[in-house]
Amino acid sequence: MDADDLDAAVEAMEEAVALAKEHELELAPGLRFEHARMAVTVGLLGAAKKSVTGYLMAAGREAESYRDAVTLLEDVERILERRDAPACSPEPTESACWMELVSHPACYVWNPNPQPEETATWTGECSAGLAVGPGALTWTTPEGSQDYEGAFRFGRFHGESVVRDSEGWVDEGPYRFGKRHGAWIEKTAEGAVLEGPYVDGEENGHWILKFADAGVEEGPFVDGRRHGHWVLRFASGNIAEGSYADGERNGHWVWTYPDGQVESGPYVGGKQHGYWVIEPPEGGRWEGRYTDGEKNGHWVERFANGNVAEGPYSDDKRHGDWTWTFPSGQVESGPYVAGERHGRWVVRPAVGDIFYVTFVRGVRQ
Repeated sequence: MDADDLDAAVEAMEEAVALAKEHELELAPGLRFEHARMAVTVGLLGAAKKSVTGYLMAAGREAESYRDAVTLLEDVERILERRDAPACSPEPTESACWMELVSHPACYVWNPNPQPEETATWTGECSAGLAVGPGALTWTTPEGSQDYEGAFRFGRFHGESVVRDSEGWVDEGPYRFGKRHGAWIEKTAEGAVLEGPYVDGEENGHWILKFADAGVEEGPFVDGRRHGHWVLRFASGNIAEGSYADGERNGHWVWTYPDGQVESGPYVGGKQHGYWVIEPPEGGRWEGRYTDGEKNGHWVERFANGNVAEGPYSDDKRHGDWTWTFPSGQVESGPYVAGERHGRWVVRPAVGDIFYVTFVRGVRQ
């Protein structure tokens, strides 16, 4: 098992079972369960059913692996009796189904994602009404086709495989009884290369996504979704680093731009939300709140030349009463509307009289 030589493992287990029978000895219940798991993996469904049933009878409900064994028995029975789903219909639902092969009447393959007017052809053999052994399978729909090269075990993909579709995608990696399981490399028609592990059909573990424009994104997946710390390097030179939760940016992120600007703050549900700090490349510091990805609320903006602006944003634009303070001591205050000065402003010079200025959509009158 450690060497992932499942056929040899099953052969050794079969020998142990035979020796136990010959000498009238009882196998430990746990050994029967392991035998059942290995037998399913290599497609020996009858032997798997016998062993897991023996385990359940000998170990009882209090056994450590009781629930797993019940699930295994149900899976084996479904496969043996093809009770997972009915045969695919001409107008399939989103549910998986058994599809009859055009090339092999009365022989079926498991279709996890049936499409309207879809057909399947197979170059290999069939056994007990299911595709088995090596060969090539082609799924065909009015929109295009997908070619699979590899092997089947009782109607399901199993082992090292290559999958190509008519749009130019090429995926390479192992299946384990119908689900992607192990290290895969996926190449898109646009030139992107995605590398990482699957576990039971879903991305799990560390992935590296290399895009055609030279962008690279790297981090962990959990159950098919980005989850944990990621680093994103864009073709533009931008770098973003932070955490995902259930496929969305959540938590503290830092964005660094080629010109040296740095922005840092929290995401919630995939959008900037909370207190952020922006440090422009020429110096200074802007700080305030984002709500659902847009600046909203009170901001303070300190510029490298000493100017300080303070006031509210609404929908990512300055909106409301603002105050500008300049190194000379002059202070200007008045309203912004949708990002532009608009209305009556008060100007208080460091020396001299106060005066008023009217703006209309950013233009001084």
